[in-house]
Amino acid sequence: MQHRELLPDLVSAIYEASYQPSLWPTVIAKLGHLTKSRSGALFVHDKKIEAANGFYTSGLSAAAIEAYTRLGHLDPAFKIMEEVPIGMAININDTTRHEIESPTYYENIRKRYDIGYVCGANIVVSEERHIGLGLQRSASDTTYNQETLQLVSELIPHLQRGLRIHREFMRLRVEKRAATAGLDNLMMGLVLFDQLGNVVYSNPLAESILAEHPAITLTNDRIIPQDREDAVRLHRLINSCLGTSPVDQVRGGVMGLRHDDRKHPLALMVRPLATSELANIIDGELIYAAMYINDPERPLPIDAETIATLYQLSRTEAGIAISLVNGLSVEEIAKQQHRSIHTVRSHLKSVYHKTHTNNQAGLVRLILSGGATLSVSSVHDIAQP
Repeated sequence: MQHRELLPDLVSAIYEASYQPSLWPTVIAKLGHLTKSRSGALFVHDKKIEAANGFYTSGLSAAAIEAYTRLGHLDPAFKIMEEVPIGMAININDTTRHEIESPTYYENIRKRYDIGYVCGANIVVSEERHIGLGLQRSASDTTYNQETLQLVSELIPHLQRGLRIHREFMRLRVEKRAATAGLDNLMMGLVLFDQLGNVVYSNPLAESILAEHPAITLTNDRIIPQDREDAVRLHRLINSCLGTSPVDQVRGGVMGLRHDDRKHPLALMVRPLATSELANIIDGELIYAAMYINDPERPLPIDAETIATLYQLSRTEAGIAISLVNGLSVEEIAKQQHRSIHTVRSHLKSVYHKTHTNNQAGLVRLILSGGATLSVSSVHDIAQP
């Protein structure tokens, strides 16, 4: 009889990890002990960019994890497991198939790190990704017997529920912390990702851009550019920030998404949380990457009350100043506000006087470097340790 008396403790650990993510490696370790495995991990295969990694592991060396991050997309186990129903644990011991289908993976992973016997089970399989459980034994051990496979199969529903609870708990926690930190008021779109690359928070501006811009969309908690090459590049930038990339790999970066319907590209910047100003606002165990979005064709959400208070302007004067910042000409402002050009210029002259500027360029520079950045500055201040 397998150690079934340990099962309740393991199930309890799964649900504890669902709201305390740092405990997931403990769950894998307990599962390894229960099944007499030398190591184990929850693995994810991102089908969009053909990349794979182990995001919660136990018993695997840092070198093995780094090697898998580089070569995991060659792992034939994902192809083998797609033929198996979700929740059914099986032996994946066919080293011959591994060697034939992917000699690079076989030589650099299975053979180098003495992975002789593998127990695998699907947890989530979709068009975008494949999440599975893998347990490993040495080539000097024995294969997993049917009783052990049945035990692992019984635990899969708990892992599925635990990961779903984990995801929703993260979302609620991040939204609460983000609101407290003032992230909803940033002047650019902000999207935060968990270790799986799922979106767990997006501020109102990001939600608006993702809903309206033709070059990008948010589907099933995944950011998906319309162009496939853009999608591959963006997912690589995001994955590079998730804490599982090779140490010498550049993390994050910038890119522009172009669309025939837009004159200017949508600007994206992806940054790892460890070097982000958000690091001390959001729990680093939950959030791994931040993506900033800026649509140059969208008016900046500058608060007129803030500008009016800061520079002692009237509401009308503040509105004209903000319109200039957003690229409108005096003629366009007059037409938009149903005023004469003379009236707009008169208000603008008063704005120059109150702000100690001499022309439109100086006024725009002042507002963009002053009042318009107050919300961003306040977030940075909160983030200081």
